[in-house]
Amino acid sequence: MNIFQARINIYLGIALGCLLFMGCKTTDQKKQGKDATTIQLFIENINTVAEKRSVTIGQQPKIQIQVTPTPFADTADIKEVEIVDVDNLGGFAIRLTFNDHGKLVLDTVTTSSKGLRMPVMVAYTEIRWLGAPIIKRRISDGSLVFTPDCTRAEAERIVRGLTNVIKKLSKPYVF
Repeated sequence: MNIFQARINIYLGIALGCLLFMGCKTTDQKKQGKDATTIQLFIENINTVAEKRSVTIGQQPKIQIQVTPTPFADTADIKEVEIVDVDNLGGFAIRLTFNDHGKLVLDTVTTSSKGLRMPVMVAYTEIRWLGAPIIKRRISDGSLVFTPDCTRAEAERIVRGLTNVIKKLSKPYVF
């Protein structure tokens, strides 16, 4: 009887060891899974009568822009986000791929706002304006690529946090 119990204990010990080994994550992996970032896209407001707010974009040189008080798109309108290389010298950009609703909104806004800036705000450890690309053409394919005013490490953190939030938002709501 003791031999049978010893075998069971050995098998249980091996099984628990495997489960613990497979379930362990480093502190960095756990931290990366909890990163959360949100994004909002605004449009420059050149109307002298309409309500607007002033924002400062960039570090050097700083640009002062008047924007609409509410964003036209946010994290819920994005399907995928990634960092893309733009040259052989280490240049990079962030590509936002919009979902069906976001694609329609982006198409509408870029069609009616050529020549205006599109300030991009993110919130992660801080609220920050990443850039304000100028709308040069209609964007109908649902993909916006812009060069952020941040380091590559910050961009990777932002993309990782956005990806985590997008995954959570895409899960079906169960109540």
